[in-house]
Amino acid sequence: MKRFLAETDRLILKTLDEKDASSLFIYFSKNRSFLEKWESDRAPLFYSSAYMKHWIRKDNQQMLDDELLRLWIYEKHNFNDIIGSVGIWNIETAIKSSTELNEMSPNSSFKKATLGYRLDKDLCNRGYITEGIAKMIEISFNDLGIDKLEAEVMTTNISSIRVLEKCNFKREQTIYNHMEIGGELRDYFVYGIWSSYECSR
Repeated sequence: MKRFLAETDRLILKTLDEKDASSLFIYFSKNRSFLEKWESDRAPLFYSSAYMKHWIRKDNQQMLDDELLRLWIYEKHNFNDIIGSVGIWNIETAIKSSTELNEMSPNSSFKKATLGYRLDKDLCNRGYITEGIAKMIEISFNDLGIDKLEAEVMTTNISSIRVLEKCNFKREQTIYNHMEIGGELRDYFVYGIWSSYECSR
């Protein structure tokens, strides 16, 4: 998978190089307590520039192997500060269930991926993450040949649920005790969107 640089009305989305490690460290350090409410627990070692370089190298190798695509988000008027990310991973070919056979084409197999995203705590409720997700949906369906995107969201994360539903994701199932966050097992909704849908902003 090639490196990506994409734009929306207000944002620039791009892959990172090791020289961006310090900016990535600043982003995660600033948003540590905010992200810990929604993301899996991380070791203290994670919050270091050295680990950020390691993470960027790992991401870039996985992108070369077509295993993921992670784009980091910047405001167009401030290309110095990372404000979030949107990405896909778990890219695989799957077989449709009997209900899914009616969703798009009659083919029994399809290509799917998992969508994830995060945003700076000070920039929520501005439509930025919806804008970023809309772009990732476009890239996934039009450029990467993905047929379906899925997203897992904690059942208590109302803001994230609203974003997914605004982007035409449909709730498909609930997974109980799915992931440990803050020392507790949390329940998650699974949302999905097929390539026949469009994301409205």
